[in-house]
Amino acid sequence: MSEYRVQFTVEARAAYDALPPSRQDHLDRAVRILARDPFRKHSTAQLGPDEHLRKAYVAPGVMLEYMVAGAVMVVVVLEIFDESAYLIMDPGAFLHEPARWLRLLSAHPRALSAAPNFAYDYC
Repeated sequence: MSEYRVQFTVEARAAYDALPPSRQDHLDRAVRILARDPFRKHSTAQLGPDEHLRKAYVAPGVMLEYMVAGAVMVVVVLEIFDESAYLIMDPGAFLHEPARWLRLLSAHPRALSAAPNFAYDYC
């Protein structure tokens, strides 16, 4: 099986270059695997109606958006995030005291949060 040739946009390359060498190595290995089959169904997601624009979680704390054109896979966006900064609330703790969720959000003003619709009804 032949690999797709991988290219990075200027912005994605800048994000890559800012990574420490150990993380670059990890990302390189993951991108090589992805380049063998960028349309794999179990580890990538199509973005919108065009199957050639995709998103994949490729390494710890690394998500990339890419497009496939012919035999080239172009990394358009390279998202780097620190998974150690995640705070996951136990669902039982939420049900026991829903206001705790709001206090946690207040204590972390730059936090992003997701919850099912009924969570907002509890608060």
